[in-house]
Amino acid sequence: MNKKTNESIKQAVDLLIDNDTDVNTILKEGGLLKELTKRLIEKALQSEMNNHLGYDKYSRADNDNARNGITSKKLISEHGAVEIEVPRDRHNTFEPEYYQNAKNVLMVLTTKYYHYMLKA
Repeated sequence: MNKKTNESIKQAVDLLIDNDTDVNTILKEGGLLKELTKRLIEKALQSEMNNHLGYDKYSRADNDNARNGITSKKLISEHGAVEIEVPRDRHNTFEPEYYQNAKNVLMVLTTKYYHYMLKA
């Protein structure tokens, strides 16, 4: 990650978390950590679907495969369960690589974030 991207991420985190934010607020059930994790994973899955179909959402391609709603899945980490929405395609050929590794990724994300918050 380049220095500019890293700085942008730090600024985004600073916007979400002010100096008065308690660690319990971030880690509690339905807190910021869960919502960020959910949004990051869903965004990655949407990106994977775009690559799978070969076009962005609300665009069209020449093939007959298209988005076909979502399926709810539950990922379980040391900080509780996270409900995510996994996109589907009409031919049922979308098998997201990210979701296959999501449990490991979720554990790493929550652990790294938890350590980051303890340092702050």
